[in-house]
Order: sequence, then C-alpha cells, then structure tokens
Amino acid sequence: MGRRAPASTRPEAQLPAAPAWHLDSVGVAAEARGRGIRKPLAEHRLRRAHAAGHAAVLETATPRKVAFYERLGFRVVLDADAPGGGPHVWFLRCDP
Repeated sequence: MGRRAPASTRPEAQLPAAPAWHLDSVGVAAEARGRGIRKPLAEHRLRRAHAAGHAAVLETATPRKVAFYERLGFRVVLDADAPGGGPHVWFLRCDP
C-alpha cells in the first residue's frame, strides 16, 4: 500500500464546510498572455462569488500565482506537498 499524506493536507480536506465557490483554472492563450487578461477574469469570478455571499477558494501549484491571488484579496490557508510525491500546492481563500 502506498504512503498517504496526512488527512489535513489532502485537497478534499481543504474544501470549506460552508458554501463557497471553487475557482478553477483560468487559461489564457499563449498569444494573448501579457495583456492583463487573467486579472479581470479572476476579478469577475470573485465578484460573482462575493455577490452571492460566498467565499472563493482555489489551489495552485505555481509559486508566482500565489502573489497574484494575494493581490486580489486571497490568503493562503495551507501549503503542502501533494500526496504521492506531487507538487507543492497552496490552498487559498477569499472571504466576502
């Protein structure tokens, strides 16, 4: 049997008990990168979550994206290595 990460570091353990919007990937085509497209897309989804009275949660394995999301009001609630030797992952939350 393989080694398992502690329950508190598994992604499913980071889902909030209260209703929240899980913001999934925002992809920008290579030729459109560097034009400031990602920020308004993320802000739009964040405004919709907050308008509904919900927190927004997400995770990233990209260190430079942590600072990006922090500038939008997210805070890191946990960072840990993914189970099975996967990448380091940051779990972030932004309350309304």
